[in-house]
Amino acid sequence: MLRNWAISGGRNAPIFNAPLINSAVPDASAGSSTPTFTRSLATKSIVDFEGLYKTILSGEVGFNGARRVANLCVNSETLTAGAGWTVANATSVVGATDPNGGTTAYTFTCSNAGISELYRAVAGRASGSTSTTISIYLRRVSGTAQVSLYSKGTPVATNVTLTTSWQRFAVSGQLDNSTVAYIGVKVAQSTDVIEIWHPLLEDVTGQTNQNPSEYVSVGVLSSPYHGAMVDGVKYFSTLNGNTVSSNVVTEATGAAINSSTAKFASLGGAYLPLTTPSSSALTAITSDQSILVRVAPSDWTPVSETHMSCKWSGGATDGWEFYIDTSGGFTRLNYLSRGTNTIIAQRAAGSSLFSDGVGAWLLVTCDADNGAGGSDTKFWYAPNTGGNMPPSFPSGWTQLGATVTTAGVHVRGTTADVMAVGSRVASANGFFTGNVYLHNVYSSVYADGATPVSIMDPNTSTTGQTWVSSTTETWTVGVSTKARIFGNTNTTYGIPAPWDATGPVGYNAEPQAINLCLQSQTFDNASWVKPGARVVITADQYVAPDGTTTADKLATTAAGSNTYFTQQTLTTTAVANTFTVYAKYTNTQWLQLDLYDAVTDYVASFDILNGVVGLKHASATSSITSIGNGWYRCSVTATTAASAGAAVAVGLSDVNSATLRTWTPAGTETAAIWQAQLETGSVATSPITTTTVAVTRNADKLTYVTSGNLNSASGSCYCEFTTAEVATGFRGLLGADGNDNLPLGINSNHCNTYDGTTAVQSAGILTANTAAKAASFWTGSTLAVVQNGGTVATGAFDGSMAPATIAVGVYNGANQLNGSIRNVQIYAQPQSAAYWQARTT
Repeated sequence: MLRNWAISGGRNAPIFNAPLINSAVPDASAGSSTPTFTRSLATKSIVDFEGLYKTILSGEVGFNGARRVANLCVNSETLTAGAGWTVANATSVVGATDPNGGTTAYTFTCSNAGISELYRAVAGRASGSTSTTISIYLRRVSGTAQVSLYSKGTPVATNVTLTTSWQRFAVSGQLDNSTVAYIGVKVAQSTDVIEIWHPLLEDVTGQTNQNPSEYVSVGVLSSPYHGAMVDGVKYFSTLNGNTVSSNVVTEATGAAINSSTAKFASLGGAYLPLTTPSSSALTAITSDQSILVRVAPSDWTPVSETHMSCKWSGGATDGWEFYIDTSGGFTRLNYLSRGTNTIIAQRAAGSSLFSDGVGAWLLVTCDADNGAGGSDTKFWYAPNTGGNMPPSFPSGWTQLGATVTTAGVHVRGTTADVMAVGSRVASANGFFTGNVYLHNVYSSVYADGATPVSIMDPNTSTTGQTWVSSTTETWTVGVSTKARIFGNTNTTYGIPAPWDATGPVGYNAEPQAINLCLQSQTFDNASWVKPGARVVITADQYVAPDGTTTADKLATTAAGSNTYFTQQTLTTTAVANTFTVYAKYTNTQWLQLDLYDAVTDYVASFDILNGVVGLKHASATSSITSIGNGWYRCSVTATTAASAGAAVAVGLSDVNSATLRTWTPAGTETAAIWQAQLETGSVATSPITTTTVAVTRNADKLTYVTSGNLNSASGSCYCEFTTAEVATGFRGLLGADGNDNLPLGINSNHCNTYDGTTAVQSAGILTANTAAKAASFWTGSTLAVVQNGGTVATGAFDGSMAPATIAVGVYNGANQLNGSIRNVQIYAQPQSAAYWQARTT
């Protein structure tokens, strides 16, 4: 480890450097680099780079903002019957040359006694459906028999064509919660010989890019495994650059995850969510045209039109529309271009190319004069890629249906109408719900290298309501449209992402929490008491924040005036308690939550149309946080009385109110709801799923040895962090597990340091959920701390900063950060006050 330290810069380099953005293993350490991590019992959730809630394993270190890959295929490099694989009518022997030049591939020799098989089964999710991607490397040695890959339940086989060179193949599947996923290979009866290597089975539910990820081994390494402290899981700080064509994978490293590559427009389904005035270049498009988009609609088979591009306000002879609707149960693409010989073109996909919430490239090309007295319109599709670089055209694309030829040369009328992404312009309909990553307009028939005249790329957006694109249009996020740019910090027009310009925000450290609500994601269960026929819960109607279709529909009826439902006989203590429900607007603006301690109803109202808090009980606090796709995390907090007769309630309201409403609904009011959580504390923590009993998620505790990694007599440390709580006493940044020395931590809303004798507190004020930088140093008689470039606070150093262990996000064995932390660095030198003041700016 000393060699690593010397190589990384010697005396002025940190003796301990842990970026903590995708691995718990430090990049450099003068002492041991081996991390220790504990969090037993319940699983927990992290927020990945797309804002998707990912459930992680017990004992797994979680990293917010990174891309998580988990291989569900146990013993992925021991492909024999004794390792849990089924081998039928064949032998499977290790020792063949693998694609990396080693000898870890398996030779699979068919016995000609019947169909030859190598496969294993893996259970699907406990609830909801599971989207899977299966990939495996194959090479033919001899023979010509048909080879197939197993996927999803039963098992189901997909034919693939092998060559004598190594290729990686991929297939996808969709499972319900009663089936299992199969991964493996089938060969028709023969004496064929093939070679097999590195199977990967992924749960890709909710991901916009469902191409196979980088291979991650299972059953090969020991702790810390791939850096996440559990086997078969690896985090990446790059996008998935792999692509698939005809089941063959082309592997590539994606762009780094940051605010220049990973932003997108999250549209909640409203009028004019993203618009730009007509430019001279747009107005001049009167003949050939192409529109290219990368989108991930929440519903690929909508009951009505869903517009991706519209520049038409009602004129009979000008403008265009590009949208999807449904025909025969399949996605249909539509293009209307008005003018001389108006084009009305439609083509259904004809097969299940699309999955709700999963991204895809779509393209329409209009050759206004095909040279034969007409115009030609073509629709194209390509699978999602790991960035905004379109696939090679036409080789990477599939034309949907036949070319649509319209009689007569088409001349589009000029129009100064605004251009909208996400709705019609002429009327308040055609609303798009989902994510938009790119929208390009061309004044030509599309070809590789074509230059767009208009680009709407959220990666170029700023934190305000408007931004200027690289093609000089001014794009505007509509006021009160539920449109947000994921990755911008402005809470009105943006959704702060779990990454910034430098990458993922890092290791997620949370305290212990207990979700007291039973059946937290099944509101139709009898644990939730409904008031007769006045409230109806329909299970699994919407895509939830974790990508599964497990969000429920809350609906009123006209049978009475009580429109809320409850969970009763809960037990609260006389401390701050927080009740949280995730909600999404469907047609009713006001959601109400009630936290009741058998004495007081702590009610809060939430505007889930516009994403703002409403009225509340005077002794309660409330918060609403946009998490994308129209979803909001709604929480009410109150210091309750100790009670064994506490209850929580969820309901709809016709108005903004600080009390539970009694009103007469029309019987058509609805909202989407997901994941109820009642826990001790002043803020909500990550979702804890429950069924029949309350569930405890134990605290995260990540530690490293002190010896060699920290100089007790003289040194300094630095980190970057966010915290959800700023007024709750001591919290560890770089703390200790075993004593109370605190090289760097938080005390209420200040950073502080403590050597066991003297505590020093910074002058600055921390803000919850806002990125911060902090440092401390100790030497001679001086102990100091600084945050965010503020004044360096100093005190008397007792001569020894000696934490029993280096505990990241922990103080004195407990007192977790409840936030994210990255770029943990410890130096053998104190550095100067001016240096740390500048470094933390």
